[in-house]
Amino acid sequence: MSSTLTYITYGQIRSFRVLNLLILLCLAFSLASCGGESSETTDEEVVTIDPCDLSTCENPVDEDVPTPKTNKSSFNTNFESGQTHPLRLSPDGSHLFAANTAANSVSVFSLSDPSAPALIAEIPVGIDPVSVWPISNEEVWVVNHVSDSISVVSVSQKLVIDTIASGDEPADIVVAGSPAHAYVSVARSKEVRVFDLSTHTLVKIIPLQGEYPQALTVSPDGEKVYVAFALSGNHTTIVPRTASVMPPLEPAISGLPLAPRTGLIIDASDPEWFPSVLDYTVLDHDIAEIFTSNQSLSRYYDRVGTVNLGLTVNPTNGDLFVTNTEALNLTFFLQNLRGHFVDNRITRVTTNDTFTSTSFDLNPDIDYFQLPNNSALSTTLAQPTDILFDPSGDFMWLASFGSDRIAKVNTQGEVIARIEVGNTPGSLVDSENKRGPRGLALKAADERLYVQNRLSNTLTTIDTKTLSILNETTIGDDPTLLVIKQGRGFFYDAKLSGNGTASCASCHVDGTTDNLAWNLGDLEGAMVSVTDPISGTIERMHPMKGPMVTQTLAGLKDHAPYHWRGEMPSLLDFNVNFDKIMGGVELNSADMQKLSEFINSITLHPNPNLTLDRTFSAEVLAGDPEAGLNRFQQAGFLGFEQACSSCHSLPSEPFKLQISPAADDVRAAKVPRLTQIYKKQSFDNSNGAITTLGFGETQDGAVANMGGNGLVSFLVSWDTGTAPAVGVTQTIKSNNVNNTSVINTWSTLETHALAGDNGIFVHGQINGAIRRLYYSVTDNTYVDCNDDLTPLSHAELVAEATNGSTFSIMGIHPDSIVCASNIRLQADGWNSDNGFELSATCDGENISPALAITNSNNTIQSWALVMEDPDAPTNDPFVHWLLYNIDKDVSSIPSSLPNTPTIETAQLLTGATQGINSFTNGEQIGYRGPCPPADESHGYEFTLYGLDTDTEIPANLTKNELLETISDDIISTDRLTVFYR
Repeated sequence: MSSTLTYITYGQIRSFRVLNLLILLCLAFSLASCGGESSETTDEEVVTIDPCDLSTCENPVDEDVPTPKTNKSSFNTNFESGQTHPLRLSPDGSHLFAANTAANSVSVFSLSDPSAPALIAEIPVGIDPVSVWPISNEEVWVVNHVSDSISVVSVSQKLVIDTIASGDEPADIVVAGSPAHAYVSVARSKEVRVFDLSTHTLVKIIPLQGEYPQALTVSPDGEKVYVAFALSGNHTTIVPRTASVMPPLEPAISGLPLAPRTGLIIDASDPEWFPSVLDYTVLDHDIAEIFTSNQSLSRYYDRVGTVNLGLTVNPTNGDLFVTNTEALNLTFFLQNLRGHFVDNRITRVTTNDTFTSTSFDLNPDIDYFQLPNNSALSTTLAQPTDILFDPSGDFMWLASFGSDRIAKVNTQGEVIARIEVGNTPGSLVDSENKRGPRGLALKAADERLYVQNRLSNTLTTIDTKTLSILNETTIGDDPTLLVIKQGRGFFYDAKLSGNGTASCASCHVDGTTDNLAWNLGDLEGAMVSVTDPISGTIERMHPMKGPMVTQTLAGLKDHAPYHWRGEMPSLLDFNVNFDKIMGGVELNSADMQKLSEFINSITLHPNPNLTLDRTFSAEVLAGDPEAGLNRFQQAGFLGFEQACSSCHSLPSEPFKLQISPAADDVRAAKVPRLTQIYKKQSFDNSNGAITTLGFGETQDGAVANMGGNGLVSFLVSWDTGTAPAVGVTQTIKSNNVNNTSVINTWSTLETHALAGDNGIFVHGQINGAIRRLYYSVTDNTYVDCNDDLTPLSHAELVAEATNGSTFSIMGIHPDSIVCASNIRLQADGWNSDNGFELSATCDGENISPALAITNSNNTIQSWALVMEDPDAPTNDPFVHWLLYNIDKDVSSIPSSLPNTPTIETAQLLTGATQGINSFTNGEQIGYRGPCPPADESHGYEFTLYGLDTDTEIPANLTKNELLETISDDIISTDRLTVFYR
């Protein structure tokens, strides 16, 4: 391995022998799988499944759309974790702390000027930080969703000083009680954990009856902690098609055979079915109340909302307010759900002895029968997330994640004002540049509201008096791959629906699931014939498909065909849902390709039921997983002639059968993945049972505890493809470096790194300096991201810890970027927060502004710069400047550059070239300044691309030509937004 290579993935440093094997397997797969085709007749759709992956096969949609090149950094890992409370003020209000989920760090901003937060530090933490809580001005606790940990951060040392194990998928943190303790919601484990603030020890585990406890808040007197269940459901469940009283048949469609019998979605207390047919109780707990005096559960609040993402408390009277969406899955069929399948709400909950809840529709005046509805697009508030109160208790600030809006809402649920935080005011749509506001922090005394935007990874400052945006700046380093950035917005943008009320994420919450079943039968559909690519069998499927549980989108890559029945040959085929479900229009083929590639990037979490060394636990759910595996491979088990494994491939095996044929009363369907079974064990439909999930295993959610404990212990231990070591973090210092648990954990991480299961990242203070290193399996050393520093051995790191160094070792995905760049683009000699200087605009001399580049990534070989106006009323952002072939050592771009194809006299910038802007008056080469209408303010985006090549790029390119040329070579980006007018 070259000593100068610091941009590296663990997939690139595995042994040559393993790489050869992978190359041969990939080649064989590519030769065998590409080339499917589809045709359509007047009365029946015929689908031939092509299991090729979009990244390995030619574009099957439009030959004119270029196939994206394989990005060198396309192995980066995206778990798509949803932020809960990523933004908090320090106790004295002097600093702002932001969880930078993209970069696995916490950013520290100085608020010496409250109108212009200044980024002063970026401190590495665990994988996917989603919430922060400043214990003091000096100490911040950071919740790491994938690492299953809490990072204790020293602000002054810019260092993680301890790591606390938290349980599976922690989501939020608050501090409350007397004496004060930290309360952490642990979403997948369905509990709240209480920690001592001084010793960092676990004080108590509070188990909860509810699905995915996430957002936390504290009562005004500090005596109660409240937690909202994000995926609580809505009290619906399923009557199986095989119930003692069978559900009615689906409606008949003229010219088609009768639909097969399906299950029926009902409210779990529907007297027609409960308790005569279904004799189990479905809980719908939405909020849990916890006493801080003894860390015990007080009570639950029910029937608040379906998906509850935000929670706050009125500081004057203690009322709770919950941002939520209410699912309308008791409405059946595509035609009845089109454009209206969720309501976006806030719910007020009184917390007195006899509580009441009142829900307020955030979009009360929408005519859902009008599609498209541009007037609705201009005002809707979709997928509300974070919410916080003004100290007066009179009103709240609410983040509309799906609409790129911040709303000011009174306590009666009335929207007082809306603030656009993106570049799409009114009904304009620009999904690729969507912001996605997710976190809020209020500095009321200075009339400043801070908004953390998840998708753009930026921080917006709002003047709460004038309701105007003052500036937008980067949260910090953003190693997110370009393919993710380009496609992610199409998934979350509610403006792609006909009325702005819903997006793909309304059901696939943060890329996962809402835990519900929906009946999306098509009353106008045709029969579909699906040919299995493995067995060659042909199955005919009816458009009245019956209830089907929302599937997670994580781990879909290489798993075509899609959906429960396998009738979707590729992710591109889901484009019809923008019209059929959302009531909008289908994406063009290029944008749908971007969305597909984003979905393919979402990675499954490790299975918490496996041990750290990726083996079975001795006992899971009162059963032996090893014995369960034997039963899985045993013919005759569960009464079937063949073993389960004859159809269901084990994690280490290729597909055996993709479409299972219809037999007796069993409909044809795709053989499903079993990676999510461990998340479905809360469903219990046995007589007299109490269950927190209304839907379980299988496509309609009607099965619980499949195969009994003899089998389920194995199924819930199914390897997801992400090793359990990924995310595991240990902070090492002199007082624990020789502990057995630390030694064993570190040894296991190294052993499995050598096996290719994980990598290892090290960050912290080593011999007085802050360093970042990765474990090199080729020479068994820890290599610094700064190539100028000497690698360290395991023994040398142990010695450093013994002598007083403090650092953290963390298991990372083997394909993760371990030395992400740290670049920054800033104004040079002028204050970008105050907007452009007049000389740089069309009202002045159109002089290009001076810019400064900060870089600590030695792998960057050249730079490219794009300036554009996404607020312009054009289909694509209006391009003002393209500058590229910039030397890697350039740290300053001087002002007043000539508008020539090549820069001739600018020292290091000499030889840089310029491209074509969007102006049409003959001055298309080089820089042209901002020139918005006199009554409008536009935000102009400078995007800096760090490239891993210095290959010369031709002059006179358009933006699209430039991005197509450099797409394979981008290893880091940064964005500077400057306003004018």
